[in-house]
Amino acid sequence: MRIRNGRFRSIAAAVALIAAADVFAQDVTVRAWVDKTNVGLNQQFTLNIEVSGDEARGAQPAVPDLDAFAVFLGSGSSQNIQVINGAMSVSRILSYHYQAVKTGTFTIPAIVVTSSNKKAETDPISIEVVQSAAGRQQPASPDTRTPAAANEIADDDLFLRVTADTRTVFQNQPLVLTYTLYTRVSVTSFEYTRLPETAGFWVEDFPVGTQPRTSTEVYNGKRYTTAVLKKMALFPMTPGSKTVEPLRLTCNITVRSRSRDIFDDFFSSALGRSVRKSIASAPVTVTVKPLPDAGRPDRFSGVVGSYQMTASVDKRNVTTDDAVTYRLTIQGKGNIKTIPEPAVAFPPAFEVYPPSLNEDIDRQGESVSGKKTFEWVIIPRATGTHTIPSVTFPVFDPATASYTLLATDPVSISVKKGSGSLTATPSGLSKEEVQLLGQDIRFIHTDAPVFVRSGSGQAVPPLFWIVLVLPQLALGGALTYSRFRGKLETDVAYARNRRAGKAARRRLAAAERVLKSGDQNQFFSETGKAIVNFLGDKLNIPAASIMTEEVRELLKARSVPDDAIEGVVRCLDIGDRQRFSPSSLDRERMEAFFRECSEAINLLDRVLS
Repeated sequence: MRIRNGRFRSIAAAVALIAAADVFAQDVTVRAWVDKTNVGLNQQFTLNIEVSGDEARGAQPAVPDLDAFAVFLGSGSSQNIQVINGAMSVSRILSYHYQAVKTGTFTIPAIVVTSSNKKAETDPISIEVVQSAAGRQQPASPDTRTPAAANEIADDDLFLRVTADTRTVFQNQPLVLTYTLYTRVSVTSFEYTRLPETAGFWVEDFPVGTQPRTSTEVYNGKRYTTAVLKKMALFPMTPGSKTVEPLRLTCNITVRSRSRDIFDDFFSSALGRSVRKSIASAPVTVTVKPLPDAGRPDRFSGVVGSYQMTASVDKRNVTTDDAVTYRLTIQGKGNIKTIPEPAVAFPPAFEVYPPSLNEDIDRQGESVSGKKTFEWVIIPRATGTHTIPSVTFPVFDPATASYTLLATDPVSISVKKGSGSLTATPSGLSKEEVQLLGQDIRFIHTDAPVFVRSGSGQAVPPLFWIVLVLPQLALGGALTYSRFRGKLETDVAYARNRRAGKAARRRLAAAERVLKSGDQNQFFSETGKAIVNFLGDKLNIPAASIMTEEVRELLKARSVPDDAIEGVVRCLDIGDRQRFSPSSLDRERMEAFFRECSEAINLLDRVLS
């Protein structure tokens, strides 16, 4: 019996040791590496973070801020679960893609992961950004295999190049940027993840079509298939140094599997497998020169470009019964839409109606051109020959760096007496309007009204008060609505703030429809757009310029409570991760995320209203 008790105690001790070993095995460990430590300027690199342990699935590493030398392009993740002899091992790898935008030697600080009140951290990583990469390096990883599939695509096999027709312009002179995709791999589709930030510019987009046309080009000694994805003319509104931030894309690429594993070949498509890679253009810095003060005309309105101006009338011999159309056309190269109405000194013998406006803008070729036409309807009220004097309009021509005074020829119109009387048209009314003067009044009652002495005891009928008060209420409501509409049309920030909630609910409804179809990528894309566009409307900033890592600071600046900030940031973080994650969520978790996004938007709407 004692022997058995001793054996029992030995077995219990062994079980305790195994349990203790299992507890220690639950600790989370973390490793980090970059795919290359020597990166060329404007080239991409990937920061990989591997979290291992039973709690790895719920652990979220604190990713360091690399804004000092790189811009964030996107992220992805992979997960590996193994069960050996009843023990489960979890390994989760997070990949963060960046583009280097500043040369120098930089240090990626230690990355910390906290789990069960315990911290694990990596060693700092040194990375050098040079003007031209010395060559492609093997991933600086403790493993020989890089988990991010996008790393299989070389930087010089797929990139986005931006070209500018000039880097120095005058204020309101156009700068044309062309974004061209260069590829030596099979790109099946792409999506914009961030449009260029164009604050301070008036933008005119050139049409490139929904299906970009491809061509071939030899660049740096290699042949590429190219496609112009975006082309735009930027008109800087103020002088100074300005930077247009990069355009960012995520491309779906079909690659042939090179693995010798028969299982990889079995599960891969016969035509290859699809990987995603994020790319970005280089930022563009432009110097905007102010318009010179020397020689500036008094009535200069800020119009810059190369223009001509002409004036004409549809007929030169008329009677006092006729209407004449006076047409003033300004055409050339420049920002056509911002040309104001020229001042025309019509003779007092003409009755002048407000002008109509017609714009014809040509965005083909390498510049923005077109014409803007103003048309006045004028009616002569006196006989004789009347002359509309020459119209002058000052502009600044960047080609000559000087001011030019556009001028038209005078236009003479001969007026004869018409069949109607000239003196029978009061207040400038036409003959047809005069004929209506005797017909536009109809008497309602012809009997004398009955007056009642005040205080006679006869009650005032309710209809009297209704007739007395209702017009005043209607007038007050009309004035209030008119002010409201006027503020919506003139105050952009107020209009965006008022419409933000309604627009967000409309986008969430679109996300809910996608949720029912089961398209996970599109669902997280739609919810992300709903939140980002809502923030843009509420904060009155371009939605395309909002970065997830900046949302917290933007909302803190508006004194938004911490719980509202964390709710929105959490939704954005989850959405960004799931969009690029190869794993999928079940319907229940997606519905829970949708409700979380709706609540976060509703809370912010109440706080920022």
